Amino acid sequence: MQILVLGMHRSGTSVLTRIINLMGAWVGDEQDILPAHEEDNAAGYWERRNVVRSHDVLLHTLIPDVALHENWMYIAEFHSEHLSALPRDSLDPLRAELTVLNEHQPWVLKDPRMCLLLPVWQTLLTEPVYVLMHRHPLEVVESLSKRMNQPLPISLGLVLWEKYIVSLLQALQGRRVLVVSHARLLANPWQECQRLHAYLVKSAPPLQLPQRAVIEASVNPKLHHAHHDAPPKAPSLTTQQVAIHSELERLAVQRGAITLQTPQWLIPDVMFAEYERLEKPGLMLLHRRLTEYAKLEQSTLTLQRQLQGRDELIAQQQQQSQDRDELIAQQHQQLQDRDELIAQQHQQLQDRDELIAQQQQQLQGRDELIAQQHQQLQARDELIAQQQQQLHGRDELIAQQHQQLLLKDGLLLQTQHSAEQTKAELQKLVDERNQLTQQREALRQYTERLQEALRAMRASWSWRITSPLRFVLSPKREGKTQSGNP
Repeated sequence: MQILVLGMHRSGTSVLTRIINLMGAWVGDEQDILPAHEEDNAAGYWERRNVVRSHDVLLHTLIPDVALHENWMYIAEFHSEHLSALPRDSLDPLRAELTVLNEHQPWVLKDPRMCLLLPVWQTLLTEPVYVLMHRHPLEVVESLSKRMNQPLPISLGLVLWEKYIVSLLQALQGRRVLVVSHARLLANPWQECQRLHAYLVKSAPPLQLPQRAVIEASVNPKLHHAHHDAPPKAPSLTTQQVAIHSELERLAVQRGAITLQTPQWLIPDVMFAEYERLEKPGLMLLHRRLTEYAKLEQSTLTLQRQLQGRDELIAQQQQQSQDRDELIAQQHQQLQDRDELIAQQHQQLQDRDELIAQQQQQLQGRDELIAQQHQQLQARDELIAQQQQQLHGRDELIAQQHQQLLLKDGLLLQTQHSAEQTKAELQKLVDERNQLTQQREALRQYTERLQEALRAMRASWSWRITSPLRFVLSPKREGKTQSGNP
């Protein structure tokens, strides 16, 4: 991104270039920049030495009869159409500077002579971004006079401003340009810098808006010594000069950049040539008279501004007086309204005091209730602690009982197993008893039969007949016999 700050000498292009530099655009190393001048520009010019020198050489090439250090001013013989006739190698210093600048993009470049030489730069640049700084032409003339340490005829200064600006506007036709007002920048630097940053950041996203304190410290409103109406009413300005100034002021309040389409204003070369002719040796007396006239004209203009300022001050004071009367009436009405409001608020305060007293009484009752509840809660906490202790004991007892139940369950399982075994053995014994019962019954029946048979046998005659023989043969008898033998 290649940023060009354009504008007439003493228009505030230096402070604008510094602001863009603070946003992050490169302007050059310290040794490449013109040093500040304590009286002329204490904040710094922010111009590259080699660029200013190259511009002077180009102007001297086109206007060889003018001294090198004066060719920025005596430019009646300068015509922009002659720029195309410059030797190609005469632009080599600018190409060398451009090579250095392009290594540090985005960069910013400023020199008021670019108002005249912009067509040359437009043949060299690939992506230029234009910012035009505009200042009231009468302020420019006064500032030039102070810098030159001699009165500058207002008409000559205005024609010089006119040629610079018309040449610049011709070179910018159909191109996107952001116009910045010197007066608006000093009045509200933060707002204008936000507007400037919003335009530049579209082409150079790395640019950052500095902090507000940094911006306001870089813009010194004390340097704005001269103030003029806009549109200008001073009789020194021609109709075209008024139109140019009004158009630039209109463009400076636009929200952003515009595609420049301005009328084809005439460059005042004839008038400029006449002013320069007065500088020749044969007409020095006339020049001195013109200088004296310029002083008188400037003094008259100063008196007119003072008178106009006083008239405006009187009108402002009258308006302020009317405003004060209206303000006093409004304040009187406001005081009455405030008295009524105070009475209402006093009644409201009384009602609030009563309500507060009731609420305090309620709060005391609530405090007592809270105290009681607090005691109840403490008692409950103690009871809960006891119950928790009991529950803990119960939990231990339940754990013990649970352990016992586990043991009993194990014992029960063993008992059930033993019972099943016992039941099986008991069933076996029952079965054996039933068998024995049956056997006993069979034996009893058998015994009864034997007894019945024995009774029948003893009742029989054979039994009775053989009784002696049985007695003899009975074992008892044999035993007795044997026991009787020696």
